[in-house]
Amino acid sequence: WWTSGSREDNYYQCPLKSACIGGSYEKDENGTITVKKYRCAPGYASTVCATCDVGYYLSEERCLKCPEQQADSSLIVTLTFTGVFIGFFAMLLNVMKVKTSKQHWNIMKMDTVDHKKKKKLDRKTLKKIRIFSKFAMTTLKCFIGYVQILSVSNTAFKIPWPKGFLSFLSVLSPFNLDFLSISGVGCIVKFDFYTSYVTMMIMPIMLLLFVLIAYVVGLKRHKMHFGKKFTSAMSKSYTNHVLQFTMWIVIIAYPPVSRRAIQYITCSEKIDGKQYLVQDYTLECFDGQWNEFLPFAIFALTVYPLGVPAFFAYKLWSLHDKLKDSNVIARYGFLYEMYRPGVYWWDVYEMLQKLLLTGLIVLIFPGKKLQVVIACLFDLLFLMNLLIQKPHNQGPTRNLAMMANMALTMTMYCGLVLVSVESTQNYTLLFDGVLVAM
Repeated sequence: WWTSGSREDNYYQCPLKSACIGGSYEKDENGTITVKKYRCAPGYASTVCATCDVGYYLSEERCLKCPEQQADSSLIVTLTFTGVFIGFFAMLLNVMKVKTSKQHWNIMKMDTVDHKKKKKLDRKTLKKIRIFSKFAMTTLKCFIGYVQILSVSNTAFKIPWPKGFLSFLSVLSPFNLDFLSISGVGCIVKFDFYTSYVTMMIMPIMLLLFVLIAYVVGLKRHKMHFGKKFTSAMSKSYTNHVLQFTMWIVIIAYPPVSRRAIQYITCSEKIDGKQYLVQDYTLECFDGQWNEFLPFAIFALTVYPLGVPAFFAYKLWSLHDKLKDSNVIARYGFLYEMYRPGVYWWDVYEMLQKLLLTGLIVLIFPGKKLQVVIACLFDLLFLMNLLIQKPHNQGPTRNLAMMANMALTMTMYCGLVLVSVESTQNYTLLFDGVLVAM
C-alpha cells in the first residue's frame, strides 16, 4: 500500500506487484525517530510506486534495470528491431515467390523408369505435404491465439502468480508486440504512454503500407522477369499469397493492438483527488494531453477492436454461398477451411473472445477478486460453447483447440484459488508445476 504522507493518511493499493514494500520506523543514537509512511522497492518511484526510477525501464509491469553502458542499451534495441524487421521481411519475400507451370511440372517429374508408379507416388506425397501444411497453419493459428490470451494473465489481473509461472509468461511477452517496452528503449530515450500508444496504433497501418509497396514492386518485377510467361493464373496466385499474408498480420496483431487501444480509457481510482492512466501514472486522465489525444483514441477504438472483426464478418458473410469455389478457397480458405460448413464464421468469434479476455476484461472490476471470478466464468462459457458447437473439422485441430481452451480455463481457476486462499502461498512449487505444464 502507498500514501502520499499527508495528514489525511489515505492509503492506496499499489498496482505493480512488489513495488511497495511498506513504511519504516527508525531511531538514531540521539533518540530521534524517523518515520516513513511508504517506501518503493528499488527501481520504483512516484505515485503508488508505479513509475520506474532513473536507470530502470518498464516492461510487462516490472521495472527492470538498464544496462550499465548506454551503448549496450542501444545495441539491444538495434538488434531487437533489426531481428523483427528481418524476420518479417523474410516471411514476406517467401510468400511473394511465384512458380511457372514448368517449375510445378519439374516437381512432379520422375527420375526412374517406372513412370506411372513414380508419378502416383509423387502426387500422393505432394497431397500429404499440402495436408500437413494446412494442419501446420491451423495449429499455428490456434497456438498463437492461446499464447496471446495466456500472456496477459499477469498484467490483466492482480493475481499472486508463483515466480516460475511469471518467468514463463515473460517468455511469451513478444507475442504482445510491445517491442518498445521489451527492447528497453526507455533506457535510451524517455517516452510516455502516449508515445507508445500512437506507435502501436500506427504500426499495423505502416506494415500494411509496406506490404502494399512490396506487392506492387514485386508484381512489376515478376512481369519483367517472366515476360509473356507470367500468366493470369500466376498473377492471381501471387496476389492470393500476399493477401493471405496481410490477413495473417491483421489476425496476429488484433489482440495486442486492440488491448492497447482499450488501455487509453483504463484509468485508476481517484488518488488524492486525481485519476491516472493505469499504464502510466505520470499522466492524468480527463485532463490536458488526455483530452487532446481523445479523438485519435476514439478513432483507434473504432478501427481496431470493432472494425477488424466487423470487416472479417462482412467478408465471410458476403462469400458464404461461394465458400466451395476454388478461387474463394485459394484466397480466403485459411479463414474457414478448418471449420465445419455451418460455422465458417468461427474466426470472428475467436477474435471477439480474445478481445474480451485480453482487453475488455481490464475494465471489469479492475484489480478486484470479482474480476478473476468473472474471467473464470467467461473462460468456462467459451469452453462449454466450444464443446457443444465443435466448430473444427474432426481431427487433431479440434483436439488441440479443446485442449487450449481447457488449459486457459484451468489456468484462471488456479488464479482464482491463488487470489482467494491465503495458504496457497505455501505451495508455490506445486502451482508452478501445474501452471507451466498446462
